[in-house]
Amino acid sequence: MGRGDMQAVELVPGDAPDPVPAAPPEADRPRLGRRARRRLVVVALVLCAALVGTQLVLDARERTRLARLATVPHVLAPLGDALEVRWESDGVVGHLVRTGVRSGDLLVGTFVGDDGVPTVRAVRAPTGEQAWSTALGASSPGAVLDPGSGPACQADEERPGGPVVCLVTGVAEVDGDARPGVPSWAEVVVLEPTTGEVLARRPTEPSTRVAVLGEALVRARGDESGRLLVTAEDPLTGTERWRFSVPEPLAVDRSFGVLLSLWVTGGHLQIAETQGRTWLLSPDGRLLHATTTGSEVVAWPEALRGGRVGLVSYEGSGSTRLLLEDGSPGPLLPGVPAFTSVDDGSAPGLVLTADERFHAWDARTGAAVWQSERIGDGAVPWTDTILLDGALYGADASGRIVALDAATGSTRWTATFTPSADRSVWTDGRMVLVLELTADGSRRLSGFALADGSRVFTGALPDVEVLTSSGRLLFGIPDFGSDRVLALG
Repeated sequence: MGRGDMQAVELVPGDAPDPVPAAPPEADRPRLGRRARRRLVVVALVLCAALVGTQLVLDARERTRLARLATVPHVLAPLGDALEVRWESDGVVGHLVRTGVRSGDLLVGTFVGDDGVPTVRAVRAPTGEQAWSTALGASSPGAVLDPGSGPACQADEERPGGPVVCLVTGVAEVDGDARPGVPSWAEVVVLEPTTGEVLARRPTEPSTRVAVLGEALVRARGDESGRLLVTAEDPLTGTERWRFSVPEPLAVDRSFGVLLSLWVTGGHLQIAETQGRTWLLSPDGRLLHATTTGSEVVAWPEALRGGRVGLVSYEGSGSTRLLLEDGSPGPLLPGVPAFTSVDDGSAPGLVLTADERFHAWDARTGAAVWQSERIGDGAVPWTDTILLDGALYGADASGRIVALDAATGSTRWTATFTPSADRSVWTDGRMVLVLELTADGSRRLSGFALADGSRVFTGALPDVEVLTSSGRLLFGIPDFGSDRVLALG
């Protein structure tokens, strides 16, 4: 018989299949022994403990990471569930926020009081409370302070705890030939940053401009023969550390005398005069670059990562001439500097530029390290970026945020938002923050997680014209015509 043949089957009474036995009563069911139950409880407790322990470890690591980032300049304090006004002020405090320099968590600035005495005041950025106030009157008889402005103060904002250095200028009452607006005397005043105590005070040339570079006070001025003289000194004693001078006389303006500008760029010093001459000096006073009178400046020194400087042209999609350590011109790099408003020092040894791509270069030689995929049109370069924990974050004018691996240039994630005119990016160590337009044309602050770019924060923005940051806080400026400011967090 084959497997496919069918056979008739006759059912015989009594041949029915045995019925399925009913389930035993609850009391008669077999139970786990006490030892087995104890084992299950132990296993469950171990699993719960492992999960809790893992979460505690992750939380501890995140707290440690945020504590580390709190020491990185320009990383904001962690935001809460909403954007709140922590404090607001106008008058002197608002003026200090807008024009002052930062020293640790203090904002230090100057103003002329109702009594006509120039005064330096410090407020605590987290609260807006006054920390100290120091009046700086003329120290010599027969001299009056310049009534048009207060002292000009400087500090190294990247190195908290350093001195605050102020330049006080004025005219001598007995000087009948004094021209209005042209100081006939000047003094350098060194203040202790946490108390405002005057630590040192000494005269300097009337044309002096001051800067603070690390622990050194730098003075640029015209000397007795009218030539540029730049010195780095001990702020307290005045002991000279190095000097730089040029043989050609400085230009003299008929109305204002010798006019100089001095500022710090990426740990280097830049000096400029009214006739167009400029000088770029290394931190130890070496001349790295200079332009001559009447020369057309097509590339301007800009700070790069790692204390390097490039000569940057903004024509077209831009280009950057890297200056080597000895000041000699290095290779011409495509794009303009991808300025890192926040940089924790990860991916060391790299210089970053940007056009329609991001580019990374060896900071010492200028050799190419990587370039990203094309992520922009090159018309508006990606210029404001954040570098944290080995990742590079940027936002462009089209409303795109990108996160790249800073070691390889590979894309980690992208996200989109509705951009406003302000392309600044901020971070509180947990998310990238950008200004975004809403459907009704107002603006809000939106946050995207550093890990994967998911939208994790939306905060309504008060009615402000400008949003900026100082220290670990955001500040909103409602009106350029007043000194009112809002501290946001």
